[in-house]
Amino acid sequence: MKVRFVVDSASDVPQHYVDRYGMYVIPLYVNYGGNSYADNGQDLNRLEYYQLLKTIDPIPQTSAPSVGVAGEALLAASQGYDHLFIVTISSKLSGTHNALRLAAEQYLQPGQYTLIDSEQLSTGSGWLAVLGAEAAEASNGNIAQIRAVIERVKQHTEVYAAMTTVEFLRKGGRISWGQATVGGFLKIRPIVQLQNGLIESVARARTEKKWLDQLEAFIRQHQPIERIAFLYGLDPAPKDELKQRVADILPPAIEEIIVTPSIGTHTGPEAIGVALVRKGWKDA
Repeated sequence: MKVRFVVDSASDVPQHYVDRYGMYVIPLYVNYGGNSYADNGQDLNRLEYYQLLKTIDPIPQTSAPSVGVAGEALLAASQGYDHLFIVTISSKLSGTHNALRLAAEQYLQPGQYTLIDSEQLSTGSGWLAVLGAEAAEASNGNIAQIRAVIERVKQHTEVYAAMTTVEFLRKGGRISWGQATVGGFLKIRPIVQLQNGLIESVARARTEKKWLDQLEAFIRQHQPIERIAFLYGLDPAPKDELKQRVADILPPAIEEIIVTPSIGTHTGPEAIGVALVRKGWKDA
C-alpha cells in the first residue's frame, strides 16, 4: 500500500525528512498588521520575523487553516496514494487537529486516512511522522504496523521549552498580568513541558546558567535517546551550549531547527527547546 504522511507546519519536521518521504505540509497562519501570513517558510522569513516580533504590538495571533483550505490540501496530498497518515500538534492547544479532522471527514473516504493527535508541539509532533514514515517504508505500507509504531513513539516523546521572559506568554494570554509582572521583576526564565497534550510549568530559573542546568538535567533523565532536535529562535548560543553540555549522551540523529513562527510567536524570539525520543519505544 502506498502511504503518505501529512503534517502541519507547527510540527517542525526537518526539511530533509519532508523531502525524503514525500510528506505534505499544511501551513498554519500568523496574523498581524491586518495581514495573514502562511507559516510555510516563504511568506515569513524566520529570522526576520523574530527580529520584528520584538516590536510588534499587539502580539501576532496564530490560526489553523480553514476546513475548506485543509480539505483541498488533503485532496492534493492524496493524489497517487492509497492512505494518508495525518499527524497534528496537540488538539488541546490548537484548532489545527479539529480543522483537519473535519476536512478529512468531508473530503476523504473513511478508510483513506488515519488521523493522529500527537499531543505534542514542534518536532515532538514531527518525530511521530518521521518514525511513522520510516515504519511505512520498512513495512511496505502496513497500516496496522505503522499505527503501532506511532503510538509507541508517542509514549516515549518529550518536549521542553525554555523562555527568557514571560512577556510573550502574557501578551498571548497564557498567563495573567500579575504573574507577568512578578516574573518580569524577578527575571524569571520559565521552563515548560508538554504533558498529556498540555503545557505544564516544570521549572523556573533566574540566571541563564541555572536555566541551562535545568534543561540539561531534564534531557539526561531521558537517556538513552534515539532522536533529538534542538530548537531555537534568534540566538543560537544557548542552544549551542546546551548541546555541548549533553554531547556525551547524544545519538547520531541530531537536528537543529529554528522553530516555526506559529510556535515561536507564543514562546518568544529567544526561547530554546528540545524535542527527543527515548530509545525505549522499540521495547514497548
